[in-house]
Amino acid sequence: MRGRDLVAIGVALAVLSGCAPEVASPTAASSTTIIDTSAIEPTKLPPSRWKPKHPLAPVQMSEDEKLSRRKADLDNQAKSYGLTPWEYPALVRWIVPEQIASVMVPCLKQRGFIVEGSADGRGYSGQTGSQDEAFGRAEVECSAMYSVDPRLMGEPSQDQKSLIYDYWVEFLVPCLKKHGINPTIPSREVFVSTPTPMAEYPHDDEKVVKECPYGAPSQALLGEL
Repeated sequence: MRGRDLVAIGVALAVLSGCAPEVASPTAASSTTIIDTSAIEPTKLPPSRWKPKHPLAPVQMSEDEKLSRRKADLDNQAKSYGLTPWEYPALVRWIVPEQIASVMVPCLKQRGFIVEGSADGRGYSGQTGSQDEAFGRAEVECSAMYSVDPRLMGEPSQDQKSLIYDYWVEFLVPCLKKHGINPTIPSREVFVSTPTPMAEYPHDDEKVVKECPYGAPSQALLGEL
């Protein structure tokens, strides 16, 4: 992810987006909490073809509330670099996590920092060296211009967790099987109660990450797909 893992938008987005999750460890598995994925066939469908069979209702939030949350998030991001919050650049547009690399990489490069986007487009990495404070200011300013939609922040709803599970079963597991990976996942009830990361997911394998994105489509989570 990007500098200091600042795209790790809490526990929720860790599960939603595939950032290095910091969630509770799964409880001891039993035959009732783990489902058998052996019967799931590999898929050749690209991730763009997956759509929820049971779309969610659109997530509502006023523009004023979105801007207020944006300001609070930017202040926290600035403070994490030891910077005093300042008057940030105006918002150019809201983005979803899948668009982070496409806007942040060129924005940071324009400010003299060499970074590379992640395979799934949800983050980036690069060396800041002794320019940590300068990088922090640049990153905050770029984040201000291209802010992640606040509706994707915070604790996901039960319906969103269930949709993530559908994505795993209907697309992610079959896609991983195509690459010879046979993941173990809990039952829907256990996952919705306590979302836990998929231990077998190869976050460092760029080819797999690109073909089998860990996170469910943000538009589906927003009820817009």
